[in-house]
Amino acid sequence: PHSIGTSPNGIAEGYVSGFMATNVPFFYKSKILPSSEVVNIDNWSKKMEHILSDPKLKDVTAIIGLPINIQALKDVAIKRFGQENIQTLFPKLQGILTSGSSFNITQKQELEKYFCRQGAQLTHFEMYAATECQIGHSFHPDWPGLIFNPFHNFYQFTDDQSSPPLQLHELQLGRSYAILITTPGGLINYRLGDWIEVTSVNPLTFKVLKRDGESIDLAGRQILRADVLAAMSSVDPSGLNFAFWVDPSDTNQLCCAMNEKFKQDGRDLAEIIDRAISGASPGYQCLRDVNSYKKVKVHFIENHSFESYRARHLNQGQFKQRIIFKSEADLVSTFQLNTGSLK
Repeated sequence: PHSIGTSPNGIAEGYVSGFMATNVPFFYKSKILPSSEVVNIDNWSKKMEHILSDPKLKDVTAIIGLPINIQALKDVAIKRFGQENIQTLFPKLQGILTSGSSFNITQKQELEKYFCRQGAQLTHFEMYAATECQIGHSFHPDWPGLIFNPFHNFYQFTDDQSSPPLQLHELQLGRSYAILITTPGGLINYRLGDWIEVTSVNPLTFKVLKRDGESIDLAGRQILRADVLAAMSSVDPSGLNFAFWVDPSDTNQLCCAMNEKFKQDGRDLAEIIDRAISGASPGYQCLRDVNSYKKVKVHFIENHSFESYRARHLNQGQFKQRIIFKSEADLVSTFQLNTGSLK
């Protein structure tokens, strides 16, 4: 990655990807795409063009990356080759490894539809890693979540109510916890900022739920990012074309912005989104039933807005698209929209 500045103590700073192939043995580098020359191209669009023009794509057996980057690769490939032709790009593709977040069922089906020949299936493997340490990973396709990596790190947990912290064997099914880690690198009971939800206890598996503060704070209730993504999977399976915030002047009013293209399909999106969030968040449904919360208010922005927002940030390596904002003003500023762009 390119250096973009210097820290106060003189160390070069820059963006870094979550997946690095810099230090692999030289005899293995020829098996990894893209090449270091392509990796260092600043412009995301040009980088995608070089990747999709590489004749070695026909030998690729696995794609490794952040979900947002893999989806971007798929979208560029469809634009360039058409939906019917991109299956020929990766004839030997067998699996996808992701980190940072995961694909939902609909997104996995889409990848298989476009990247696999008819009847073929992809093996999906998920890794949960951070700058601080490698925390967990997939183990068995039939298990409902990831497993912890307990051999190199020491984990404790808190639900912000329990004291002292809980140990691995004390975690309960369906509960959510913030992670505290102690690592060989010198971190001691460090609060990572991530929350997990226990998906089974025998075996012990989990899913990554949210970051500290990564939720919609309606009056009297929090709606987690994971719940929003689950709810919106039926409205926008890509998970890329919507954003939420709470009206600061009316904390019972949930607002949503979507691409204008969704306005044209004739559906009552406010009603659909309202029902979807009610299904994903029972607490929200209870308060909607008694009209404590108002019906979701849907706004529309120009179709290119979400794509332009991603294009500005994908070059930065690690990028997790924001879907939750503090206010309409926060969204307008982040997306670099003109005042009054929301309709």
